[in-house]
Amino acid sequence: IWEKIWRAWVYVVTGKGGSTPAGSDVMVGANISEWFVKVDADTFLFPENLSRHVKARNWSYNDHHYFGHVLHHRVKDRGVPIVAGAAVFFSRATLLAAADSFQKMPMENGNEEDDGTCGDAFTSTEEVVTAICLKEHSNIIAEPTIDSQGREEISLIEVDDIIVYNRTAMGEWWYWEGKKRFPCHD
Repeated sequence: IWEKIWRAWVYVVTGKGGSTPAGSDVMVGANISEWFVKVDADTFLFPENLSRHVKARNWSYNDHHYFGHVLHHRVKDRGVPIVAGAAVFFSRATLLAAADSFQKMPMENGNEEDDGTCGDAFTSTEEVVTAICLKEHSNIIAEPTIDSQGREEISLIEVDDIIVYNRTAMGEWWYWEGKKRFPCHD
């Protein structure tokens, strides 16, 4: 899945898949849109919520923003928090940086599992390699989509289930790892 994801981001910027020849400056979709999102097929997306989130933080698409539901369970082995793949958001500046890093990353190990570096790899954990590439090449770190009361604005779990999650009762499993504790979690 990783190759499909990185090639899609490169295509949005260049109009081509994979490595782009030197001197090519197409920037197809990146000149038209300000914010970009990758969602899973079973994800519901309300664009007005994205707009509200961005406006509430006074963010500009010309600044680096890589955001969504942030998970910290891969920090120990890969050194980066990740945005869970259900909904991954990029500002235009971040998309351009990501596409640039994807085009420059090593391609020779595409048939091997990811090794914790920015490179083509045989992996289904595109979230991890995306986060690694953004950090390695542009020092861009995942930003969580939580409101001022600590509530996640992107749910990875069915709403009926997430409403009854109790952090104290459930214990500190990977979902909670590294997340700030808010009253709404208990």
